[in-house]
Amino acid sequence: MNKSLENAVKTLKSKPSYSGIFHLLEQYKDTVAGETITKEGALKQYTYSDYADKSYACCGKLQALSQFRKGEIIGLIYETCIEWPALFWGVLMAGGIPLLGNSTINRTSQAEIIKEANAYAYIAEKPLKDCAVPMIDA
Repeated sequence: MNKSLENAVKTLKSKPSYSGIFHLLEQYKDTVAGETITKEGALKQYTYSDYADKSYACCGKLQALSQFRKGEIIGLIYETCIEWPALFWGVLMAGGIPLLGNSTINRTSQAEIIKEANAYAYIAEKPLKDCAVPMIDA
């Protein structure tokens, strides 16, 4: 077993949780973790550090909300995109329960699902019209 893999196994054994996985990924710092082509045709890359920074920012925004409590359901309605993993990790880090929305269904149905799940709030690229649950700009 190579040294890097041995360290990864040690890290996960000492912290067998999502937190352990996240901290393991953080160790790769400036390694490119994701890339996509923007609508303008430019290459956009995220390093593991970029993902960690965005995850911590999302977590901080949720924790700063006065009524937010651990265990709250947070809707996450994003098309598959480069930012999605960071938002997902941010919800987990804050103690939220991510409700993964299907971005291909109509927006009225998305709003109904979030409301029926008793979500505290939702994170999305665009606000859902007539949604009784507040949107968080993460």
